[in-house]
Amino acid sequence: MFRHMLLSAATALALFASYTAPSKAQEFDDIGSVIKVSFLQGWRHEDGVHFAGLKVDLAPGWKTYWRAPGDGGLPTLISWAGSDNVSDADIVWPRPRVFRQAGMRSVGYDTQVVLPLRFLPKTEGQMNVQLHLRMGVCKDVCLPVDMKLSTTLAQGAKEGVSLIKSALSDRPAKVAAPLTCRLTRKDGEYLLEVSTVVAQPLGRSEVSVIELPDPTIWVSEPFFARNGDMVVAKSRVIPQAKSAVIDLTQLRLTLLTTSDAIEMKGCG
Repeated sequence: MFRHMLLSAATALALFASYTAPSKAQEFDDIGSVIKVSFLQGWRHEDGVHFAGLKVDLAPGWKTYWRAPGDGGLPTLISWAGSDNVSDADIVWPRPRVFRQAGMRSVGYDTQVVLPLRFLPKTEGQMNVQLHLRMGVCKDVCLPVDMKLSTTLAQGAKEGVSLIKSALSDRPAKVAAPLTCRLTRKDGEYLLEVSTVVAQPLGRSEVSVIELPDPTIWVSEPFFARNGDMVVAKSRVIPQAKSAVIDLTQLRLTLLTTSDAIEMKGCG
């Protein structure tokens, strides 16, 4: 089954519709002056897994967003529907940066980012990929980007290998630190506390990101504190639907610094 990243189509459309439209003085007739997206063919492993990439170039001062964009951003969504000879596909997310603007935190990328794409073919031979990309780009205003790309990934492809491998090496390192979670309800919302013992990643300005598997459940920017190797992150959690299940077994905690990132998954 193809993966529709992070949000249902209805939720994504609602978020795109809520974007602040630019005034007449700030209209952009050509989104190509803000963002350029190109497909890197990548290469195929002997086991059949094919790594390709999307290279996103942004105009100076513009940024786009990570899978968990923060309160001030919009997640990047990719659909593979309509592709041929593709049994599965996924994004391998490189380490993002943290931005603050108008009192809100967002998590994402600026200047240039390569998003590695991991494809698994159904059978040997080429894959015909139909890719639908939806993302937001922001500077003084925010613009929705909605584009479709198509390409053929052949077994002997060799393009953008060094760029894709560099992005793969910059993904958050997975750490097997056990997470302890406590969820309490108060005034129609939940308070979530996540704690663990883990050494600080390299770099400065450590921050945390909490993600839940259900993208319709809103999680606020955590209040984060570290005391030696003990870390605690506290967030407000508001489900969109009363029937929503807050699955803490699939919770993900990511710690980001200016030069490193680690992630831990699953509350005990």
